[in-house]
Amino acid sequence: MIKKFAATGLALMMAASLAGCGSGNQNTAPAGSTAAESKAETETQKTESGEKVKLTFWMEMTTPELDQVYQTAVDNYMSEHPDVEIEYLGIPGNAADAKNKLEMAFSANAAPDVFQCFMPEFITRGNIIPLTDYYENSELNGKIAQGSLDANLEYDPQKKDLYAIPSYMNVRNFWIRSDWYAEKGIEIPKTWDEFFDSIKEVADPENNRYGTTIRGGSGGAQNLEYMMYAYSGITEAFDEEGKSTINDPLHAEFCEKYLSLYNKYTAEDDLNKGWTEVAASFQSETTASIFHNLGSAELIDNTFGGDYSKFQIFLMPPSVKGYNCHPVVDAQGYSISKNCQNPDAAWDFIQYMVSDAAPDVVKLRGGIPVEEEASKADWVTEKPYYVTAAEYMADPELKFFKEPLYLTEYRNILANTAEPKMQEAMTGLCSVQEFLDEWAQAMTEEKANQKEKLSFKMEDINEYFPKNYTPREKSEVILKLLKGWAKRRNKEQER
Repeated sequence: MIKKFAATGLALMMAASLAGCGSGNQNTAPAGSTAAESKAETETQKTESGEKVKLTFWMEMTTPELDQVYQTAVDNYMSEHPDVEIEYLGIPGNAADAKNKLEMAFSANAAPDVFQCFMPEFITRGNIIPLTDYYENSELNGKIAQGSLDANLEYDPQKKDLYAIPSYMNVRNFWIRSDWYAEKGIEIPKTWDEFFDSIKEVADPENNRYGTTIRGGSGGAQNLEYMMYAYSGITEAFDEEGKSTINDPLHAEFCEKYLSLYNKYTAEDDLNKGWTEVAASFQSETTASIFHNLGSAELIDNTFGGDYSKFQIFLMPPSVKGYNCHPVVDAQGYSISKNCQNPDAAWDFIQYMVSDAAPDVVKLRGGIPVEEEASKADWVTEKPYYVTAAEYMADPELKFFKEPLYLTEYRNILANTAEPKMQEAMTGLCSVQEFLDEWAQAMTEEKANQKEKLSFKMEDINEYFPKNYTPREKSEVILKLLKGWAKRRNKEQER
């Protein structure tokens, strides 16, 4: 079993209410080896060859500021490890952009040794190695918040192995203009219904002040999903028969209340807003609340100059069943490619990024460091929103919605099915029930397909294809060959 976080402090609170998880034992550090032994083996490889160990490291969703922080971390590591040379590449844009770049790299056998862009497809295709043994035999074992490990286990269809080691965890929350609430004598809500009522009370559309912002564009369906399950208290994405719970009556009830606020107490252009536009509406002081996560804490704090009388974090209220229900903690982490020639060195670098380098990196990224010492940084323990989030996550009655991250088409369903239909529901082109039924149907079909899928490790079949073939083209060739084989087999049986 992966050892639970046993220390005190903020990181303990973050993990206190979360369950333990399983472990695996394949293709990783030798059982019984320690981090020191693993590092010693790497040092031996260096001295015997007389050459530097070379690693490549890619990071998703970077900015020039983040690139500078990551490059500094890489430089610091190399100064402490002169026999290791690391080439860093930051990938700007969103997670989809990073995924596309990585998929092309995997197809060309040119993937980086270490990277952050955790996708379930990378596990099922055999692109990355399990890190469970590395973790269990390292100095990190017992020093990482259990909730973040549990979140990463959700990506493994077998719920057995860690394929990424988290560096920080995110909490889903609202940001609200507490000063606007105070001006109108409105108390900070404690229930969902009080929240909906407060949106109407604080709104002043005639003066370009809206009660909230609904993210109707990119990322909107996923945010809605988080809120629906927090409202209903349902923890499973599928029932025992494999049917999606998206269209549960409680979710329809929530959507009727929430989406009906659109264009009455929210701005008309909410229909197409992605995160950038949502953030801008809060920064420009045209909305009283937005939904996001702790990743935007630094942005919001800087916007208001650290004046906590103007804004505050607002965690999702208890469900209609009485308990708090939060999505499985969003924990981003570092993975090692299957084709990495120096996995021990790659692991040593990951340990550094999760511990020594984490405070500086995570501060700019947002979220809370998951490693014990990194989580005690002053900027974590002194910020009211981080403390509030930690107390929320420490609630012993807190339950978690198990977001189906293991479904390979999950994000495509959100973007291509749920989001367009959500916009139709917002504008009255379809009913809330129609919207949720279509979303649920797509999820149920994907769940059924997932059970029937057969996966191959890419390195086992790459030698049989031209280097420029994509995974889809390889799949088409395999299916064509199988059809030919089946036809010949049937003819032989008829003789």
